[in-house]
Amino acid sequence: MAPDMAAPDFAPEIGPPLGDRPKSGAALERARQRQGLTQEAAAKALGCSRSTWNRWVSGEAEPMPAFRGRVDRFLRAARKLPRSPEPPPISGTRPP
Repeated sequence: MAPDMAAPDFAPEIGPPLGDRPKSGAALERARQRQGLTQEAAAKALGCSRSTWNRWVSGEAEPMPAFRGRVDRFLRAARKLPRSPEPPPISGTRPP
């Protein structure tokens, strides 16, 4: 390690406490949608239950330290995907 770099005060595989970085239920939900996953599939990808996923998204709970690395990887994977453009309006149609 370079002498001017301080070692992090957390285990790299766990990551810093959530309060130290931007994590929100909205970010998790956007990442899920961007990856085209259902809530069930997102929960499975993170190794948690759907009810736990819902508590994280609603802000009722935060991921335990053991899940923080997984959450980081989940969010990073979504950021690497290209953004889907909004579909153009369909011309010549009227609502029912």
